[in-house]
Amino acid sequence: MPATCQTTTEPMTYFEAYPEHLPGVLHFTCPRLHATLTPESCAARHGLALGDTHGQFSACRNCSVGRVHATGQQATHDRLSELGSTGTMAKLCMRCGHQRDRRVGPICISCYNRELEAKKGCNAKGKPPVAYAPLRLRRVGLELPNGEIRWVLFEAQTWLEPLLRGLKAYPGAKLYDGQPSNDSPWNAEAQCFEYRDEHGQPLAMEVELQGNHQVVRYRKALPGELPAPVVASVSLFDPGFVAEWLRISDEGQSLGKEWRALDYGCSACRQGVMQARRRAGQLEVRCTGCGEATKQPMLREAAG
Repeated sequence: MPATCQTTTEPMTYFEAYPEHLPGVLHFTCPRLHATLTPESCAARHGLALGDTHGQFSACRNCSVGRVHATGQQATHDRLSELGSTGTMAKLCMRCGHQRDRRVGPICISCYNRELEAKKGCNAKGKPPVAYAPLRLRRVGLELPNGEIRWVLFEAQTWLEPLLRGLKAYPGAKLYDGQPSNDSPWNAEAQCFEYRDEHGQPLAMEVELQGNHQVVRYRKALPGELPAPVVASVSLFDPGFVAEWLRISDEGQSLGKEWRALDYGCSACRQGVMQARRRAGQLEVRCTGCGEATKQPMLREAAG
């Protein structure tokens, strides 16, 4: 996932480049490639750039025009201004999901201060923090550019955090919504679910520290060894599904006018998460990776 998005608010001018051979087919002049493209070819290049680790499509990787074309819309001044004004991934707090100018590493100042208070055992008023959710290891599945499935653990407070941190730690990777095993039955004796291999044998896990995260490898459990715990997989949805869920749930009523990232990955590109906001009675949802977006009316406004 790109760390930044190079935005422009200059609208693209669309025209028929080849009216005799391609009547009705609109093109525009790409200022970065100095080439004449269709919006569809621009969107395709943007999609390829998201998973490019060799630099072949580097010019298109962080392009705001490509993000707009990927949604099937024209790159108008209003659409480009909206994309630029809501901030970029560089300003996104990976813990609370809000856009913040001041950050400490991957999290905003507010989340950082709350973490410090929890570690000290008291807040600015000298009282113990009671609403703080402690950090714990959370797993995310990633499909690397070479096809390898990698399981990674991050010390995090929310399920959003490992999604964003995983994509940042492994450029070009995609979120993976599968499990280490196709079989995870209930073990009545151990009173837990456990992963099983194709022969019905339980799986154990080995953990290796790599920088700011841990890499998990699953293998056949040895006799008497504790089986690996079963955890939820990554949730991948499209903006329309997420918008419909937010419309009928209390989670949608908690949204404000500013974009907030949610712990749902994008099923289209698998290299971004859903952002949502509620503005003027409309619920807007978009992907931070490919820019796919939707807008739906809210069923009801939040009280107060």
